[in-house]
Amino acid sequence: MIDITFNEAFADTLHQHLKTPVIALQFDLQIGSLHRLNNALDPFWQLKAKHDSNSTAAQLVAAAHQQLARLRKSTDAGEAVRVWWSDSADDTLGFLWLCDRLKDQQLNVTHIKVPLTVANYQNRDVLKRFATLGDIDSDAVNAYLDTAKNLSYSLRQTYSYEWRALSAANAPLRVAINGHMVGVPADFLDGALRQAMLNIKLKPVSFAKRTRIITETLTAYPIGVPAWWYRHRLAILNDRSNK
Repeated sequence: MIDITFNEAFADTLHQHLKTPVIALQFDLQIGSLHRLNNALDPFWQLKAKHDSNSTAAQLVAAAHQQLARLRKSTDAGEAVRVWWSDSADDTLGFLWLCDRLKDQQLNVTHIKVPLTVANYQNRDVLKRFATLGDIDSDAVNAYLDTAKNLSYSLRQTYSYEWRALSAANAPLRVAINGHMVGVPADFLDGALRQAMLNIKLKPVSFAKRTRIITETLTAYPIGVPAWWYRHRLAILNDRSNK
C-alpha cells in the first residue's frame, strides 16, 4: 500500500509514524492555473520560486514531476492507494485532482478525511483547530486509521466531474466556503493583510515588519493559505502604496 497526502509536513509525519512509503503531492492547487502540472513554463512556478524558497522554478517543476512519477509507478504496478485529506482548499483540490487522475484505473483506493477541528483534544477540555494536516501530531495518526473508507471507481468518476469544472473556470485563487470550492479574484484575501499592516504599520518597510505581518495574518486566519502567497500579495500592496 502507498499512502498519499497533499502536505509535505504531514507526509513526513505519516512516514515516521507508519514506516510506510508516502507520496507528498503538495502542489498548492488553491493558487494559479490548475493546468500547470503539464506546463513547466506556467507563471506559477516563477512566482512560487520568488516568494517561497531557495528553489528555482525549474527545481520546483522537477520536484513535482518526481512525485508524479512515483505516483505513476505505484498505480501502474497496481498498488493499493490510501489517500489522506481534509477540508482545506489544497487538500480538497488535491483529492479531486487525484480522483480525476485515477478515474479510469481499477485500483483498490481508500481515503481518510481528517478533521481540522478536534474537540477534547488530547483528552482535555480544548477545542483544537489546525490550519493544515501538517500541524497534526503523529500520536493522532492511529486514531484515524480505522476511519478509512472505500473510494470506489464510481466515486472517483463522480469527483472527477468537480475537478473538471474547477479546471474549466481556472480562477487565480480558490477558497473553501461551507464545504464548496469557490474561485475568487487574486486580491480576495488582501483584507487580512491590510488589517495586519494597520496593526504593525508597514512604513518604513523592513524584513522584520513584513515577517510580522505575514505571521499575524497566518495566525488570525488559519485557513491553510501558504505564507508565500501572502508575501506575494504584500509586495503588491506595498508597491501600490508607494505610487
